[in-house]
Amino acid sequence: TMYQTLVTAQASILSLESTLANPGTTPATVTTLKPYVSESVTAYNLAEAAWQAYHAACVVNGSASSAAAQAAVNTLETAISATPKVTQ
Repeated sequence: TMYQTLVTAQASILSLESTLANPGTTPATVTTLKPYVSESVTAYNLAEAAWQAYHAACVVNGSASSAAAQAAVNTLETAISATPKVTQ
């Protein structure tokens, strides 16, 4: 579901942010990951806002189109999957 994707994406982003903050992470890894983390955070914020709007519309109207929220979640998945794997 979209909600589960958001929860999983948030965990991935928090893990990446933890890697960036770890003193043992090499400067080269930080430099490589930073733009991907930034893009993923932006995509997450947009997807979460779209999901909230979709959810609110469902509550008020009983149903709503999920197209915009799904598109935002798809963009989020793309951003996270583009992030290089970290090997230390």
